[in-house]
Formats: sequence, structure tokens, C-alpha cells
Amino acid sequence: MQGSLQLIAIANDLLGWMRSATAGVVVNDETLALDVVDELGPTGDYLSHDHTLRHFKEPYYSRLADKANYAQWVERGATTMEERAAQQVEEIIRSHQPEPLPPDVQRDIRKIVEREQARAASK
Repeated sequence: MQGSLQLIAIANDLLGWMRSATAGVVVNDETLALDVVDELGPTGDYLSHDHTLRHFKEPYYSRLADKANYAQWVERGATTMEERAAQQVEEIIRSHQPEPLPPDVQRDIRKIVEREQARAASK
């Protein structure tokens, strides 16, 4: 079996898009906002209304798909999705700061390691 961190990054990107595409749309009195339509009318400023700010969901933007036209893509280096995924993986590995395990988990792991070391030494 083979694995690839780049493939995991690409799969994660595709899953994000699929999750966004299949999330569905909630339709109820709050999301329809007919009261806001009555309040603002056809020429009102809906973009700055509190309701819009409360309910605006940012669309999914792929971090790996290049949405530029061909000339822009070439100008930026003509990288493939796999190359961009490799760059993303390198950035994650370089910058990731893992949270320390809770003390009780560290203690349990230490006990397991000590037990197995003792068992290996006795063989």
C-alpha cells in the first residue's frame, strides 16, 4: 500500500468542496427574511444589513485549484495541483505546533513504553 501526503491534501480540498456543495440550504422565516425585504424594499442596502452579516456564509474556496486564466497561471509559474499540494504539505509540516498531550495521557504512554521495554529486555 502506498501513501502520499500530497494526495491527502488534494483529497481534503475535494472533500471541503463536496461538503460545501452538499450542505443544502436552510429555508425558514429567519433565512427568508421577508421582514428585512419589507423594511428595505427593492432599493435597500442589503449587504450592510445586520441580517446579511449574521447569515452570510463564506463560499468554499479551494486552496489548491488554480482559478486564474491561462496567462496568469503561466505567469505565476504554471504549477500543477500536485505541486501546490506539496507546497501546502511543506508549509503545514514547517509551521504546525502540536498541542501537548494532557499529563494523564503522557503518563499512560510512559507506562506502556516502560512495560514494553521491560518485557523486551527480559527476552
